[in-house]
Amino acid sequence: MLLKGAEVKDIKIIQKEDIKGLPLAVQNWLRNSNVIGKQQIKTVRLKQEGRMRIKIDGPWMPSRADQYFTVDKPGLWNNHLLTRERSALEVLKKV
Repeated sequence: MLLKGAEVKDIKIIQKEDIKGLPLAVQNWLRNSNVIGKQQIKTVRLKQEGRMRIKIDGPWMPSRADQYFTVDKPGLWNNHLLTRERSALEVLKKV
C-alpha cells in the first residue's frame, strides 16, 4: 500500500528559514496556519463524498472516495461510484 512505504522517521520540524523564498502570500498563509515549529507532514488521507455523472447528460449518482498522498510518491484516488443498478464501479487513479 502507498502509505506503508512512507518514510516516517527523522521527521523535520518546520523552521522560519524553510518558508523563505516562497511567495509572500504563501508565507503569510503558512505563518497564520501556525506551521512554524510543527512536524513536516509526510502523509495525507482525504475522505470525500459527493455526486458524479459518468455521462454529460447522465444522472447524478452518489460517490465516496479516499485519496492518499505521500511527499515521496504519487497519490492514489480510490472512488466507489454507486450506480442505479446498485453495483459499484471502482476507479483507481494514480495522481
